[in-house]
Amino acid sequence: SGTLAGLAEAMRAAGRLEEAEALFNEATEAIASAAGNGHPGLVPSLRGLASVFRDQGRSRDAEAILERALAIAEQTLGPGHPTVASVLQQLGLLYDWEGRYEEAEAAYQRTLVILEGALGPGHPDVGRTLQSLGYLYRRIGNRADIEPLLRRSLEILIATVGPNHPDVAATQSNLGVLHQWFGQYGRAETAFPDSLRHTGADGTLASTVAPPTRPPLTVRQVDSHNSHTPSAPA
Repeated sequence: SGTLAGLAEAMRAAGRLEEAEALFNEATEAIASAAGNGHPGLVPSLRGLASVFRDQGRSRDAEAILERALAIAEQTLGPGHPTVASVLQQLGLLYDWEGRYEEAEAAYQRTLVILEGALGPGHPDVGRTLQSLGYLYRRIGNRADIEPLLRRSLEILIATVGPNHPDVAATQSNLGVLHQWFGQYGRAETAFPDSLRHTGADGTLASTVAPPTRPPLTVRQVDSHNSHTPSAPA
């Protein structure tokens, strides 16, 4: 089933969504047949299937699958387990994409509480979740809360994944955009990573890696926690 899920994710990444959906369904059925419909080993395949549905524009189907995954994780692993956080993070991305910002904020905040409690406040996945929350606040115009979140995210990520990691560059870039937003062009210039600075047509700095208006729904974030989830027999 792990091999099936890996192949399914490869198909999804290649844009072969119908094949990815079939493989994720096959992986899910194999685990359920071997270990039962409530086994936590189902969660990664369900999350992958939800990503396929989102890529297909089937947001309601994606939400239903993630709610199923969340229920399984909470019931079998407990509400404070990192796997629960991984599902909540993905739900937050889905809500964010759909413009359901209050629900997205609640999902991200709960993710933070779980990750800080389970993994510690300095874990890189805490930094990435702070980053997601900062992006959300940027989209809804909650200026006062953005900079503290992004600065804390940046400190965590530099300390854990290193200053040259793409997540660090993305956070620095968005701090630069934030300073531009406030008209603080000197601070914006120092915030942008050297490799990402360029001057726009209007003479102001801009970033090459600012996030999209709404983030893609992926299984990228918090996936390291799948290793905490007991695997079903292959």
